[in-house]
Amino acid sequence: TRLAPPYEIKAIGNPEVLSYHVENGQSFPWLKSKDFPVKISMESSLHLPPYKGRYAFVYSQPVKQEGDGEQ
Repeated sequence: TRLAPPYEIKAIGNPEVLSYHVENGQSFPWLKSKDFPVKISMESSLHLPPYKGRYAFVYSQPVKQEGDGEQ
């Protein structure tokens, strides 16, 4: 599905670390070099609503606990 811009990406984590990796990755510098209007902003608080869709577990496996009787 195509979505119309602008796009907004929210991320949870250490703001300095996230910013560093975005700015020094491949996509952000390339977009900046092509004059795309991209920017990074750091917020002290962020609200992300809970995901309401379905989860598709394709590659996940249950973790076997020690002492489960399986060897």
